[in-house]
Amino acid sequence: MMKGFAILILIYVSLLSDLREGIVSNAVTIPAILTGLFLSLFEGGIYGFHSSLNAIICSFIISIILFRIGFIGGGDGKLFVAGSSICGFPDCLKIFFLAFFAGGLHVFFDVLFEREKIKGRVLPFSPYIGIGILCTWGLK
Repeated sequence: MMKGFAILILIYVSLLSDLREGIVSNAVTIPAILTGLFLSLFEGGIYGFHSSLNAIICSFIISIILFRIGFIGGGDGKLFVAGSSICGFPDCLKIFFLAFFAGGLHVFFDVLFEREKIKGRVLPFSPYIGIGILCTWGLK
């Protein structure tokens, strides 16, 4: 229950920040990462803490790779890590899959129905990360 509340706050604040200012702030993601660790320890004991820590490490590595390739921005990577710290491991992998699936569907239908060129267009990715986090949490 407390994790669900933390997820809703994280997604709401990060969406507002990304859509208004174009960034996902450290002031949002770093407390969310620490909250995820604390809630995992509180609700799941040492196993929950290890799950959250493994999710942070896994998400961090994947985010660094995607950032270096240019697929996501730094704030998006931190948002992935924050959501993963709350959801735990192996759910962090579901977040990545669902976020990229939702983003891919949006791009596909943009091209299909609006015939827009996508090359060079910047697409805020935090809404899709939010979808991935919500779907992952909802599938538990």
